[in-house]
Amino acid sequence: MVIWAIGKDPGGRLAIFPVVKKLRAKGHEALFFVDQDFLGLIAPEEEGIIAAKSPEQLFMQYPLPDALVTSMCTGDSIGRALVPKLKKKNIPTVAVQDFWGGRLWTDWRDRKFWPDFICVNDILGAKLVSTAWGKYDPSKIKITGYPALDKYAGFDRERNAARVRSAMQLDKPWPIVLFSGQIEKSGAALQELVIALNDIGRPVYLVTRMHPRMRREAPQEIARWDAAVAKRHTGAVISDTSGLSTAELLSVSTVVVSMFSTVLVETAALQVQNISILYPRLGMDLWKKKCRSKMKGFPLVELGCSAKAGNHDELVKLLKKSFSQGLGLANAQKKYFSLDGKNSERVASVLTEALR
Repeated sequence: MVIWAIGKDPGGRLAIFPVVKKLRAKGHEALFFVDQDFLGLIAPEEEGIIAAKSPEQLFMQYPLPDALVTSMCTGDSIGRALVPKLKKKNIPTVAVQDFWGGRLWTDWRDRKFWPDFICVNDILGAKLVSTAWGKYDPSKIKITGYPALDKYAGFDRERNAARVRSAMQLDKPWPIVLFSGQIEKSGAALQELVIALNDIGRPVYLVTRMHPRMRREAPQEIARWDAAVAKRHTGAVISDTSGLSTAELLSVSTVVVSMFSTVLVETAALQVQNISILYPRLGMDLWKKKCRSKMKGFPLVELGCSAKAGNHDELVKLLKKSFSQGLGLANAQKKYFSLDGKNSERVASVLTEALR
């Protein structure tokens, strides 16, 4: 069986490549394509990545596949463009969500782009597909878990935490607060966190992680970000985390703070405390813009896997709670995130079903 696998950008690569590895392990020929404009942003691993320019280029250079599996990346992605073209040739198509409701109401809303099957993380993800695509066959919505999370199967958080704490020289018994930035308004969100920590007055290690595209796409946020770091009064700020993976940072964190970053998905999967800054004009406004107000709230909060800070006082209260008795998120996090290492295998099984 020959499979075309499409992951437009780094996020798409994380969503799809675990499936590619599973397919190859099963003896299938899985050709993995990424948009040529993003090739330089993807880690140079021995993955057999092929740069792609357009569907027409693929049709000219490669024999038709038996099936397609694609991420649901934003914009005019090659994967999205291939769906109607391959469906006309009776070639089954499978799309993989990497975030609840991602692009259902925007880039993929036209039914010509609807794949034969769509893979989601959980029951809420399935409900969102049914809500957004009202006439889509519910039997074609498959709950598989997010393939990107398979890397955490068997992850030993405590052992990693001890090693990372030593490597980062975190020798004081302070809480470790990781701020995961996004793009728009990230500097403002970090400012809010610093103000809250200063109000609490307790020394903490504040670890800041900038989104890799913020400097390019929202350079106006850099001055706010730097100003926020400069205003931190107690404890220590660690801004250079370039030598550490997201998993390593999450393993050592007492609590992770962001707006609605995809990092929070990994945070919840690893059962780490986290807080979503969703003030009406900071965080929530961006969320409504992202989903065109089609979702009432941030799914991680709705699932009970993240604590929502709707204003400054709530943020202070939640931070204090995370430092003491905890936020009480673990049971929901364990319920909704599968770390059995088989999410990719379940997606591969959907492809097999599509070919029947």
